[in-house]
Amino acid sequence: MLQETQTSNNIPIIAIIVSICSLLISIGSLLISYFNFHRDKYKVVVDLDWDNGKHHVGMRSNVVETWGAIFVRNEGRRPVFIRLIGIKYPDDERVFNLLENDKAEGVKLSEGDPPIVVKVPHDALLKRHVKHWEKLYAVAYDVSGREYKSGKPWNKPSWAE
Repeated sequence: MLQETQTSNNIPIIAIIVSICSLLISIGSLLISYFNFHRDKYKVVVDLDWDNGKHHVGMRSNVVETWGAIFVRNEGRRPVFIRLIGIKYPDDERVFNLLENDKAEGVKLSEGDPPIVVKVPHDALLKRHVKHWEKLYAVAYDVSGREYKSGKPWNKPSWAE
């Protein structure tokens, strides 16, 4: 004689419901962790303004000196150490550091810090690139060697006219 064991049909259904709920919770926590990881990274943005300012050289001089500016800011949450800021020329692989002497070793950018502003004088080095000014762009390098580029300039600079 076979003995029938009495099993409750509710136990397998409850186990399936619990396992589905735990699966949904674990997928949700994985997605939240993924988005937190990407939100917490540093994000360096480089902008180039060719005609940022001008002033008269000397008290009674008619000579006007103009300059551009490179703005480097961190829009992320992690700090980043910027070691070099400069202009990338199409015919030269080297980038000359335009940071001031007291910041020549680099600058730390944390969340919420004001941007690093570097003056770009309109000198003979820029004037030799008048024909292909749209190929010039600003770059910033961090300590790990990662390069951050500015976008293409939209307006023709005054030194290229």
